[in-house]
Formats: sequence, structure tokens, C-alpha cells
Amino acid sequence: MHTSTVLSSGDFTFRASNGADRTFEDFFPDYDIRDRLAVVCCQPGRAVAAAGPALLATATAFYDVLRHRGQPFFDYPPHFAFLGDNSQHTGPSEGEEVQGAPWSNLDVWPETQWVPAPSTATGMLREVYRYQINRLLWPVELTVDAECEGQLPAHARRLLASRLKNVYTYGGGESGHVELTLSAGAADIVTGSLHRLPDRQEGADLPRTVAYERVETDLFLAAMEGCFS
Repeated sequence: MHTSTVLSSGDFTFRASNGADRTFEDFFPDYDIRDRLAVVCCQPGRAVAAAGPALLATATAFYDVLRHRGQPFFDYPPHFAFLGDNSQHTGPSEGEEVQGAPWSNLDVWPETQWVPAPSTATGMLREVYRYQINRLLWPVELTVDAECEGQLPAHARRLLASRLKNVYTYGGGESGHVELTLSAGAADIVTGSLHRLPDRQEGADLPRTVAYERVETDLFLAAMEGCFS
């Protein structure tokens, strides 16, 4: 097991943007270990640095449930990385393992959890629909194109409205509805994931506190209206 042996809930501190203390339960209300969490990744370094902390916090909550049962376990959380076209790397030494290495370091594993997808709102939303995602981390800059190709059927929107419990945007700056601060140990894991990127930037600083903007599911789907027929 990877992070289950080195992280605990104390490695993550949640606060509202006004400074009030929050908990993981406030971040993902009614969390269930069967919940499927996906990170939409169009810019790999940004996705790892900004969404990685929330991934680790959720993985830790997953392991907390298994630890509470008091039995040995071998399992990983049902987390996915939807890797956009800009995340794909080609070359003789680069493939699925290279693409997935940063995410496996964050317990997004095995390789079935690394899903290639077009770097468009429609392409990513199609994977959210196909994989029946419940909790979603979406890059703030990914919006609907002026002309969407391959639109999803109307019933997909209705099913997404039923299945999506939470949507957060990441990468929007230092302010947001929820701020998550990492311990030094948790930050080291995210930094290690950044170092696994094929095009990593040496010496890049990882912020210990990241912000997430919560978007109500209905409002999120309304903003994605052009993705549906």
C-alpha cells in the first residue's frame, strides 16, 4: 500500500475562504468509499499540483474507513485521472506507465484508472458520464467550445445530474470556497508526483495551500449546456 502507511487525516487542514475551520466531511459531504472521484487533467503539472492535494485527502479518507475495520486490506480508492491530449506523450520510452506515474504516486492506480480523453469540455464530460463519476475536480479554464462536436445525448445530462454529488474547480488562484493545506509529508508526495512528469520543471515550488471553488451540480451542467444535444 502506498500512502495508507504514511498519511493520516491530520495531514490535511480544511478552511473556508473566510478562515473558518472546515473538515473533510464539509468538503465531500456524505462521502462513501464507493464514490468515484475523477480529476480532469489538461495541463499535467498544474493538475498534479492543484488537484493532487484533494486526491490525497480523499484517498486518506478512503483508507481511514478500511483501517477502522481493523482487518488487513489491499485496495485502492476508485479514483480516475482523465488525461487530455495535452497530457499525452509519445516516444520510445514513453507510454501508459509514463503518463500514469504521477497519478499512481497519488494512489490513482492501477493503469485502468488512467483514461485518455480529448482536451475539450465535451470529451472530458463524456468520460465523466461513461465512468459514472460521483465527485469531480475540473480545471477552471476548461469551458465549452463555441461549437461542440460529438455532443452527448440529452439523457446523459439527466444521469449526470443524478450521479454527481460534488463538483469543484481547481487552478483558479489563491481564493476559493475551500482551502486545503498540506502537511510537509503530504506536500512531499505531491512534489514527488511532479518530479515523475516527463516535462517536469526543476525547482518549481509547490504551494502548501490550494483553493477549490465549489460549483453546484445544476450550475455546472448549465455551464456545459453546449455539450448536450
